[in-house]
Amino acid sequence: MPASVIDALISSGTSGFPSGNLYRQTVDSTNASSGCVEFRIRARTPVSVDVDGHTACTGLPDECPPGQTCNVPIQTCE
Repeated sequence: MPASVIDALISSGTSGFPSGNLYRQTVDSTNASSGCVEFRIRARTPVSVDVDGHTACTGLPDECPPGQTCNVPIQTCE
């Protein structure tokens, strides 16, 4: 992932439970008597994203580090 994308994500702020999706795709084709045949495979893998200094929370007890409380509307320990 380009650094410019990471920089844009960080500058937009963090709240809740950051996540992303990784996609992998391969495409191949061959000519058959009836024409071109294309074969495509695509797979998606959901991933969680760790952000230094950000602890996501839902408001349950003991989710946040000592001295912080959960800001439930933005799901962030502050």
